[in-house]
Amino acid sequence: MKDWRLILQLSIADMMYERRLTLAMAAAVAAIVLPILIVLSLREGIVGTMFQKLSSHPATRELQPVGNVDRPASFFDMLEKRPDVAFLIPTTRYLAANMELVPEGEQGRPALTISFFPSRSGDPALGPDIQAPSSFTDIVLSKPVAEDLQIGEGDRVIGIIERGVGSVSYSRQEITLTVVGVLPIQQGDDLVSYVHPRLAYAVEDFREFFGADEISDSSDTDHAQRQFASFRLYATTIDTVEPLRDWLAKRGLRLKTELAQISLLKSLQAAFDTAVQTVIVIGGTGIALTLACFFWLNIDRKEKHMAAIATIGLPPLSLSFIPIFQACFMGLTGAFTSVIITKAGILLIELADKVSIGEITVRGNLSLASALTVILLTAVFCMLAAVVPAFRLSRLDPAKGVSDV
Repeated sequence: MKDWRLILQLSIADMMYERRLTLAMAAAVAAIVLPILIVLSLREGIVGTMFQKLSSHPATRELQPVGNVDRPASFFDMLEKRPDVAFLIPTTRYLAANMELVPEGEQGRPALTISFFPSRSGDPALGPDIQAPSSFTDIVLSKPVAEDLQIGEGDRVIGIIERGVGSVSYSRQEITLTVVGVLPIQQGDDLVSYVHPRLAYAVEDFREFFGADEISDSSDTDHAQRQFASFRLYATTIDTVEPLRDWLAKRGLRLKTELAQISLLKSLQAAFDTAVQTVIVIGGTGIALTLACFFWLNIDRKEKHMAAIATIGLPPLSLSFIPIFQACFMGLTGAFTSVIITKAGILLIELADKVSIGEITVRGNLSLASALTVILLTAVFCMLAAVVPAFRLSRLDPAKGVSDV
């Protein structure tokens, strides 16, 4: 214990005596570590921002069936139990999922034709701030629909549904609907709306002549016996889109996904990871060579002084830990300095908020875990740099300390 305390005191005293040289070596380490942190922060900032945008946009996780699937309710019950399914709701045929809307009291104005989809609680398409339709006559509108009709939340609209063969209309139904929400433009710019599932299925029954002469809450056929033409499906994450798509493809379903965009982003992430790993290896090698040469030359200058210390009872093996302690100090000082400079640069970029690539704002983001990892790796490379000088000191001949006496 006394040897360790003495070795630490000698290490600190030596660095303080040559403090300019010590600070110069710490600055050299900082100059090597800084580019590593910059690349790492850009990787986390750019790729992380793009991943966040993709993950937060529900369309990225959506799997859209191509054509009609005509599957029973039991199929969707089985599909919904999969752990990679975040949201699932059966839908009607596309040709039956449209209506004309006109504001209540303005039936004389031209009606707006829109598509509608069944929705329920937890629907990613509605986002966290919009409440799903909870009753048969509730409707959520996209922003373009609300703007064209010049209405908002709480207003009432008349939904006009016609059925017939070809261009001949046999009957026409009108239903008064209450607007319970308007989607922000970020959620989509199509002329669409979201309604209660019972309303969507009742419209299909009416349009397809499934025994329903009018659209009402009681006109829906038995859910268990219904054949659903399509569905709306969202995966839990962008990573589960492909496995879920493959599972459905094996069961004969063709699906449209955003896998190409997801794969492109993952390729970009892999390229950044490779760049970071390459820079870390090159930078670590540079740190190791720089400090190894420094300590080797330092031992050349102080070999007789070290030997003299060994003659008074401190064994050469204990002396070998001096360059290891000093290397750790220089490495940690340089690494912490680099982290502080990087954090300051990130803060300046965020304050400027003007650096962007298309719609992606270029931001640095150095997480605590990444910073600690770089600091730890720096300490490891520094200790490796001190191994050869330390081995040289461990074989030091104390007799050299008195050879000139």
